[in-house]
Amino acid sequence: MSGDGDGGAQARRRSAHPSTAPTTGPQPLAAAHGEPVDQSDPRLLAAIDRLVGAAVGLTARMLAEADQAADLTLPQWRAVVVAGEDAEGRSVGEIAGRLGLALPSASRLVRRLVRRGLVTIAPDARDRRRTLVRLTPAGIRLRGDLLTARRELVGRLLADGPEPLPSHPLAALESIADRLAASAAAPAQPLVVEAVRGTGGPTT
Repeated sequence: MSGDGDGGAQARRRSAHPSTAPTTGPQPLAAAHGEPVDQSDPRLLAAIDRLVGAAVGLTARMLAEADQAADLTLPQWRAVVVAGEDAEGRSVGEIAGRLGLALPSASRLVRRLVRRGLVTIAPDARDRRRTLVRLTPAGIRLRGDLLTARRELVGRLLADGPEPLPSHPLAALESIADRLAASAAAPAQPLVVEAVRGTGGPTT
């Protein structure tokens, strides 16, 4: 009898205090008033696709605007970004994997960045078979300048739009994609950043 009573009391306590464990798995996007957004909606997928394309175009525009100082290709810029994610550097193999390049192609790209004075290469002290790529002070400065310029441009595009962003997430995503795509397609304007050409030292 006492066992049954204890079990019933435990069951009542569990009922009074439902589990607060977080749910797992993907959760639906919530709109402004709580209704879920259909994640298979073609409009949503199209907006995300446009946003990804606009982000690449916006980066290409930033590189074009800094062309006189930096003159980087998009793959070279991506290598600079990846190498700068860790102060200890990234291996050539890691850069190849992140850029989707074969190891020989990544090695050639890194050597070009070395000649430009943006990175250094050295064997990994913990594994001599690995070659680490680290940004030089000029590479760190260039990476920071361009990332800051791009972030500020995106901020201006969002703040200076003709009207506020819609409250509904899908409409807001479409509006952001429109603004970024329009900016990416606009003519490039000169952007002054510090960089290194070859071994000649900083330029402006």
